[in-house]
Amino acid sequence: MRNSKRTRNLCILAVLIAVFAFAGGTVFITNSYSANMENNEAVAKEKWDVSIDNLSNLATVDEDIQIVKNPTYDESTGMIDFAIVFKQVNTSASFSFDIVNKGNVDGVVKSIQIEGIEDYKDNILINIDGLKVEDKVKAGQKIENVFVTVKYNKNYFNEETEIDFVDLSNVKVFIDVEKE
Repeated sequence: MRNSKRTRNLCILAVLIAVFAFAGGTVFITNSYSANMENNEAVAKEKWDVSIDNLSNLATVDEDIQIVKNPTYDESTGMIDFAIVFKQVNTSASFSFDIVNKGNVDGVVKSIQIEGIEDYKDNILINIDGLKVEDKVKAGQKIENVFVTVKYNKNYFNEETEIDFVDLSNVKVFIDVEKE
């Protein structure tokens, strides 16, 4: 009889140990899962949203300029493109835009590239005022009134075709802003 009581007590003790071990393991797993979820939520809450806003049309006071296409912005490539024909030296056109960071992650301007002027690189000047490489774009910040001016500054003449105007039919401005 004594042996059966002892066996019963050992069984009860074993069951209690198993219950406490299971409960402790469950609490550990729950706490680990909860901590992991909090870390995942912190990562998931990071929002990257930097874009071009308030893009204006090309403006000029010179009649010797033909605006073929006003600037447009392609959000998927980060590219602004436009087309213009200069018929007279010392004429210029400009447009403006804002860079807006609607996210909660700071950004930095990594590069500014201009394509589509290769044939006229000695005759055209493009100046970007209000923005430069390494400028910071803080979360929630807007860099306003970035001006792009395109100037036909040196006479162009193609002897083969006798063309003396500059046709910038596919100018692209790429502004690369990356997470800081």
